[in-house]
Amino acid sequence: MRRTYAQGMTTSSGGNITLRDEDGDQWVTPSAIDKATVSQDLILKVDAQGKIEGKKPISSEYPFHRRVLETRPDLNAVYHAHPKAIVGFSFAQIAPDMKVIPKYSDYVGRINVAEYACPGTEDLAGNIAKEFADGCDAAILSNHGIVTGAGSVEEAFVKTELIERTARMEILAKSNGLEWIYPDHPDAYKNAAQQVHLMEEYEPEKPSEKELEARTLICKWANRAYKKNLCGTLDGSFAMRVTKNSFVITPANVDRMNMQPDDCVLIRAGKREKGKTPDDSAILFQTIFDTHADLNYALMASPVSIMVFAITDRDFPVKVIPESYQMLRELPKMEFGTWQNDPRKVAGQVRENRPVVLFRNDCLLSVGRSEFKSFDRLEVADYTAQSIFDSEMIGALVPLSKQAIKDIEDKFFKGEV
Repeated sequence: MRRTYAQGMTTSSGGNITLRDEDGDQWVTPSAIDKATVSQDLILKVDAQGKIEGKKPISSEYPFHRRVLETRPDLNAVYHAHPKAIVGFSFAQIAPDMKVIPKYSDYVGRINVAEYACPGTEDLAGNIAKEFADGCDAAILSNHGIVTGAGSVEEAFVKTELIERTARMEILAKSNGLEWIYPDHPDAYKNAAQQVHLMEEYEPEKPSEKELEARTLICKWANRAYKKNLCGTLDGSFAMRVTKNSFVITPANVDRMNMQPDDCVLIRAGKREKGKTPDDSAILFQTIFDTHADLNYALMASPVSIMVFAITDRDFPVKVIPESYQMLRELPKMEFGTWQNDPRKVAGQVRENRPVVLFRNDCLLSVGRSEFKSFDRLEVADYTAQSIFDSEMIGALVPLSKQAIKDIEDKFFKGEV
């Protein structure tokens, strides 16, 4: 709940969560409590007979939590929040179009829209339970917010986070008159996960100082990316070379905010550390490092602003600010599913002086000689994207002049091949 507030997905008094444990008891957030500081001792318990134990009044929204859990015995967590973009969709009484990002859509599942009723009433509980009975795991509450169900609180949080990110992309695209595109083969991304699971394992040895440093740095940059809203809880991938034929990479399905160095996975000569599963990007990163001896770091993420260029046909204009042109050079697009199914093609596309690629309906790839450069390029791409959209709300975008471009090329690109 504190994290929900910290990530801007609810106000101080808004939002509530219920978790059902193995014994069937339900644990519920209290009513009218500061969500930034709510503590474990304030969580209420509701036993199977409906007896309530706790120091504070139970959440006024508990009726719909109870009804959803009664309706869906396969769910253990009910999560309610008021993320700003989702609330915008709730005013329009429609759901975000998750199909523009297939990996998000598959994780979240179907989203229904529940009819409005006064908060805290059995009428609202009935409206929400009806939608969950229909098979959805998330419901936009008309003129209110969102309810998400899952097997765990963490999973419900991630689903809500992905819906909010997609909602922000859709609002940004539509407010700038852009129509999004859909991938021809939305399942194409799944191939990478299958390949990673087929990687051979090896028994790890005592880590070197360089490996320990790489693990620490991977966690540092993944954590920063999450805090800066450049990636989600599970969808940012970061890798750093250790030796000529080994690198450390973020693990699959581990929280980017709380990830620890031991969670990271060492890939050595195409084999993965025993007992650990790396991110799906492991084979792509392996191919990039094998192809380019001068590249030591690679990352993939899906920041909201730059992703608008990935879900629409609009090309990204790098020549609008010196930093963007200098850092990114260009920002080509590759088709959805390319990195999962043709890593050699992607490795042939990137190099130190052509370091970023945008994959349609998926993510941005950034590579570099250092983790700082790669991360900076990610930030520059997303910041510039947002500034482009902002500028067009107040006037026509004016790109850099030919002379300005020549000056940048003379200063930063001279002598390059």
